[in-house]
Amino acid sequence: PAPNIQARLEDDEFQVAEVPAKFGEALGSFGGILGTSLLNPLAGGALAVGAGAGEASERAREAGATQEERNIASLKGAGVGLTELLPIERVIKKLPDSISTSFKDRAIDLGFATTAEGAQEALAASLQNMIEQGYNPEQVISEGVTEAGLYGGGVGGAVEAIVQFLGRRKRGRTDDDTETDDTGDGEGT
Repeated sequence: PAPNIQARLEDDEFQVAEVPAKFGEALGSFGGILGTSLLNPLAGGALAVGAGAGEASERAREAGATQEERNIASLKGAGVGLTELLPIERVIKKLPDSISTSFKDRAIDLGFATTAEGAQEALAASLQNMIEQGYNPEQVISEGVTEAGLYGGGVGGAVEAIVQFLGRRKRGRTDDDTETDDTGDGEGT
């Protein structure tokens, strides 16, 4: 690893231009599973399982694994896909409810969502690496885990912020209903 930020930015392996693209990929992946889960939770689960299986199979193919090794990796990857549903469940449960109004509650929710999605993505990356060790013993379990966790945390935080914003707007509309003063004579002012 590069010893300082300047050297890290000049490192050929780290490209600043990749950050928005990778964040967009992570957000798109989360959004696709979330959107599908909102419409049909069973279909959302199937999509997440398929994505995990597909990633594991593709990694095995790229590493030159045999078809049997790819099949085993795909089966294990389906289990990794199930972990994608953990943070989404929290978002889905929250959507129909009104969002907390106090700053403290919103900050805690934002921190939790960021941490939960980041931890889930880090877990999924390490599990995918463990699967790869089955056909590629040189695979390091921690490879890409930090990056996956950071992008996942960013997505979790972004989604939570959007949910909080939409919740505030929704409450704002309901709170702005026409109010009248009751004078007791049957007519509002």
